[in-house]
Amino acid sequence: MKRNTRFGVLIGAITIVAMLSISFVAANSDKVRNENALETTLQVSRLSCGSCLATIEGELRKFDGMLGMRADLGRGLVTVSHTELFPSLEIAKAVTAAGYPARVVDTAKPGAATPPAGNSRGSGCSGCGPSGCGLPVTPPERG
Repeated sequence: MKRNTRFGVLIGAITIVAMLSISFVAANSDKVRNENALETTLQVSRLSCGSCLATIEGELRKFDGMLGMRADLGRGLVTVSHTELFPSLEIAKAVTAAGYPARVVDTAKPGAATPPAGNSRGSGCSGCGPSGCGLPVTPPERG
């Protein structure tokens, strides 16, 4: 083999080994993370579009223990996947602080509760844009 060819084969083999190692580590860390995961479903007021959800998700991503989020805009439900590092009541407080009053409806291991159906796609969003919906932020109701 020519020197350039051997060098190319060596680089290719190293790349494949590195990619497989990264995939193995990522798959195992997801498994550990998912075994400790909880899902908290919140009833959230004033949700109207994907921009609202992006605002909420951006706020929740600031916290350790946040794993993911899905929503049903029509029913005003947001389900947050998280670890015990991010307790349900703290999630509700963070969503409320972002301008969307929220209360915890349920917290369970994934698959134990019925998740909200649907998602934010095709929700009839009027295209609020990057500045949000323009809804005024009011403090949550006490009670």
